[in-house]
Amino acid sequence: METSFFKRMSAYIIDIVVFTLIFGIFSMIIPESNNVVVLNSQLSELSEKVLNNELTMTAYFNQYAGIVHSLDKELFLSNLFNLVLMIGYFAILPFYYNGQTIGKKILKIKVKKDDGQLSMNDLIIRNFIINGLLFSFIAAAIIFIVSDSAYLIIVSILAFIEILLVIISIFMILYRHDRKGLHDLLCKTSVVEEN
Repeated sequence: METSFFKRMSAYIIDIVVFTLIFGIFSMIIPESNNVVVLNSQLSELSEKVLNNELTMTAYFNQYAGIVHSLDKELFLSNLFNLVLMIGYFAILPFYYNGQTIGKKILKIKVKKDDGQLSMNDLIIRNFIINGLLFSFIAAAIIFIVSDSAYLIIVSILAFIEILLVIISIFMILYRHDRKGLHDLLCKTSVVEEN
């Protein structure tokens, strides 16, 4: 039997809390560079200049794109670590533990394949949509090969698409009779009660 949206959402919230704690603990290993602090300070100063009408929108965009691009380059290792941890938690863990993350285990629900055995590919594709894994892969792949403004535009478009896909999936889970989101339809999976 398919599970309710609210049970799925509760499990996901538990998973995000657990994931954030794990990431926070492990990210202490990767020291934050002084450049990150400087770049964040520059972003704040840039915002103040715009609010005080000291910059045109074009100048703001160009400076903002440069700072964001530099900041994401500085955070590349941390973002890469986040990506690996996300695959581990949301794909590898459920692959070996009956389609369950910690949140799903607590709420006694699981991901199952509609017609066969749940594969690692199924779990990764689900996370391309619901956790922004594809967005993260593309952002990591292009960061060192495109210009500041191109990077900001591509990442902004991808972020918009990611948010749109999540919203579509949420509405599908809420209003479809089978409670399947876009990620479930693509992978032919369902989130069901454990028993």
